[in-house]
Amino acid sequence: MEKLKTIIEQNMTYIIAGSESGDEMNPTNHDFRIYRTTDDKLVGSLHFQQGALSEEGVNGILNEDLLNILIDRVESFQRSKLRCRENENALQHLYEALWWLNQRHNRRK
Repeated sequence: MEKLKTIIEQNMTYIIAGSESGDEMNPTNHDFRIYRTTDDKLVGSLHFQQGALSEEGVNGILNEDLLNILIDRVESFQRSKLRCRENENALQHLYEALWWLNQRHNRRK
């Protein structure tokens, strides 16, 4: 697996992405593992859908699933003492990203 850059330096994590071979309809990197830099401990992992749902069935999470999880988390921040303009802006862009991915899905139907 290929080591990706640290996404947020303050969180002291890094991501290892799978180095799978793929084609135009089935892109690479379906598996991601997140490690803590202080001791290289695995703190999370993701396995994304491989292939079209209509052909492969559900075998991993969708990009839309991940966006919905992030939206839920940031919305919960907005219902707490952590409410701020930055969270609101992030939510706006997360909703927009979800909308665009849904447009792509609708076009493919």
